[in-house]
Order: sequence, then C-alpha cells, then structure tokens
Amino acid sequence: MNDDIKKFIEEKGLTTQDVLKYIVDDSIDRFKELHSWKEKDYAEFEILLNHLKDVNGKKDVKTGEKGKALEKIVNFIIRKTYFFEVYENITTGTNEIDQIIRLSDKGLQALGSLQISRELLQIEEDIFLGECKNYAQNLSVTYVGKFYGLLKSTDCSFGIIFSYKGLTGNEESWTDSHGLLKIFRLIEKYESQNPNFYILEFNIDDYEKIKDGVSFFDLVKEKKTAIQIGTNHNQFLDQSLEDTKMEVIEKVNKLKKAD
Repeated sequence: MNDDIKKFIEEKGLTTQDVLKYIVDDSIDRFKELHSWKEKDYAEFEILLNHLKDVNGKKDVKTGEKGKALEKIVNFIIRKTYFFEVYENITTGTNEIDQIIRLSDKGLQALGSLQISRELLQIEEDIFLGECKNYAQNLSVTYVGKFYGLLKSTDCSFGIIFSYKGLTGNEESWTDSHGLLKIFRLIEKYESQNPNFYILEFNIDDYEKIKDGVSFFDLVKEKKTAIQIGTNHNQFLDQSLEDTKMEVIEKVNKLKKAD
C-alpha cells in the first residue's frame, strides 16, 4: 500500500477492514452489473417463456416445434449471462450436441480487467454442455444416463439438462433421475478424482424464477449445493434472496446517511 493511499485512509478515518470490504463488494457489484438484465431483456424473455408454455399446453403441436421453443429459452438465458457464448446443434463423429457453452473472450477479459473472481461463475469448466428435452413426461433415468455418457465421451465435467417437466423423483431422494445425478457426481468425485463434475437440471419452475429476477448463476450455485448435500435447492435460494434484500436495504440506508 503506497503512502498516498495510506494518507487517504487515515484522513477518512477508515480501517484496513473497511478498505478490503469495499474492494470485495466492488468486485461483486461489477459482476452483478455485467450479468443483470434490463427491462427489455425481461420483456423479450417473457415472450419466449409464454410461447414455451403455450406450445406445451397444446396437444397438436409437433415435438420439433416444442424443442425449438425450449432451445430459444436456453440460448437466451446463456447469452444474457455475459460471460458465456453458446453454439447450437453441433455434430461430432458420434453425437449431436444441443448446446456447447463456452467462456467467451469478453467474459474472460472482464474477469481479468475488472478483478472478478473466476469462482463467482460457479462453473469451473471453460466449456460445458447443454441438453434440451421438451417432452410431455418427466425425464427418466435413461435420459440422464445418456447425457452422462455424452459428457464422458466429450471430456466435459459439467452439463445441464434443460426440460419443461423436470426429472423423475425429487431433489431429496437417491432414486429415479434426481438420485442418479448425485450418484454420477460421487462416482466422478471418488473414482475419477473429479470433484468439479456436476449434471444439473433446469425446468419450467426455474425459467419462471429467472423471469422474476433470479439469476442463472444463483440457480447454478444453489443446485450444486443441493446435489452435494441431497436437499432441495429452493431452501438455499430463499435464504440467498433474503440476504440480498437485506444487503440492498443496508446500502440504501448508507446512502441516506451520506445525504
């Protein structure tokens, strides 16, 4: 710390803790600003979401049209993260991948230039896969198993299954599709020494939360925690939202005092 900074801190009556807290809070605020949505983003997303719900509420809609409606939702969400870019329907020698999602150049530059911690992205991998399945039923273990095989064959450690109905079972259980997510994670962590391996799932409830202001990164964070300890991610999300609310109130009160 140079003499000018020390002098400024002393004149303002600040402590080292105050300065460090400001630096940390400032980096987090920058991160949130970059991936926050504007009014027009929410308006555009709501149109896409209403279309998704509409095609899923009709019996005469073809599977292809339902799939496209879901893919548009997913691509919009990923592109609005600021940090990731998405490539659609990529064919390999043996598979067709719905989404290859990659840390973008501008995202990588922002992390370095703005001194934003890479861990805030919640996804340790620079490349991960997305799989869209818009079916009338909850997805069975067969689909989870196939996606696991796809991740292994492409050397990816992180993937998200995007659907409308969600998976069979529930987040607290060790059975059905939800249970298989936890089992695959433990296999990779302890047998393959890959602690960063996760398969997450997003469904209509999550798209509704995003419409209401919950960020993609918050959902990823809470879903990872839920898989790791075997509970419902909403418990963590509710607490996180309450903490954010209190943080905003605290900042508003500080601004009032400054005036």
